[in-house]
Amino acid sequence: MNDLIFEVVVSAIAVVMGVTAYYLRTPDIEKGDGWLCIKHSTLFQVLSLGLFFRRVRIDKPIRTVTIDTRFGWVVTRHTVLHTDELDHIEFRGGRDRRGKYTILLVGKDEREHEMYTFANSVPSRPGEAVDDNVGYGGTVGEEARELLKDIEWFTGLKTASLMLRSEKALMAECPHCGRVVSKYGRKCLYCGGPLEGDR
Repeated sequence: MNDLIFEVVVSAIAVVMGVTAYYLRTPDIEKGDGWLCIKHSTLFQVLSLGLFFRRVRIDKPIRTVTIDTRFGWVVTRHTVLHTDELDHIEFRGGRDRRGKYTILLVGKDEREHEMYTFANSVPSRPGEAVDDNVGYGGTVGEEARELLKDIEWFTGLKTASLMLRSEKALMAECPHCGRVVSKYGRKCLYCGGPLEGDR
């Protein structure tokens, strides 16, 4: 009986930690008439006691990107970029098995300005972390790509990314569930449905 209670408590703690880690890393995204704001989640701000904070605001009518960063309560950085000074958006995938995606703005002087990093701490489905690493799919990859589309629209910049080009060459959408999977697999990692045609 004690072993059963212990296993239930450990499982509950693991679920709470996974959910908390997900919401810590998922940004708050607000959209308005001609503006987009991306910032650390409220849960992250509360648990870090306000020591770390990042907010990115894109104003389409005045063509600016404002990045506010705070490290501790003393060091703050306020950067205003005009979209005329920017060359493209960069979308990078991490090399770890958890799936990590970083969206950056690259200026014409090749200086990089990080906007946000998505990271998957605990896979929510079997195969998700592997798919995030290999195929840039999974929940975190989809959230990062959705935000990337919004950033492209609000800034008017295009994404220049080796990762996205390789994804188009090697990946396909599952006809059953719509998730991104390898073109060369026989079954979908998510729904288990057969992929079209033998490859």
